[in-house]
Amino acid sequence: MEKNKKAISPVISTVLLISLAIMLALIVLLWARGFFSEQIEKDGKNIENVCKEAKIDVLYEKSPNGLKIKIKNIGSIPIGAVEIREEGKNTKTNQYNTSVNPGMISSEINYVIVNQDLTQIRIYPTLLGNVKGKNTNKFSACLTNSKVIKRQNIF
Repeated sequence: MEKNKKAISPVISTVLLISLAIMLALIVLLWARGFFSEQIEKDGKNIENVCKEAKIDVLYEKSPNGLKIKIKNIGSIPIGAVEIREEGKNTKTNQYNTSVNPGMISSEINYVIVNQDLTQIRIYPTLLGNVKGKNTNKFSACLTNSKVIKRQNIF
């Protein structure tokens, strides 16, 4: 009895193996991209190093719905925005695009408090930098130079 056995030709099997290897390499590459963040620069320096020069003082007064906030730039570089974070059970973050040059005070921000269970409000200076390798700009909050308004000063 004669059996008719057919197999994949060597050329097709080689193409399948190469395409499988390429697909696995792409999967690993896409997975590994999550471990690397975009590098943002300002004036040719890493933005984390420039953040040391971004210093603010916060001037505020209570209003019926929250706070009236002004930002004074006491650092040596322009601030492109501020990030205001309500911290507590439910953390809420908002960014306000208010440019403030060194030595200047921003226009007033009417900040409405949403989270009545907040423990404090933290305000971060935010710098506008260039994404390295791309022709785009992106804001980056300077997390080490924040100012805090405690709950007892808000309510």
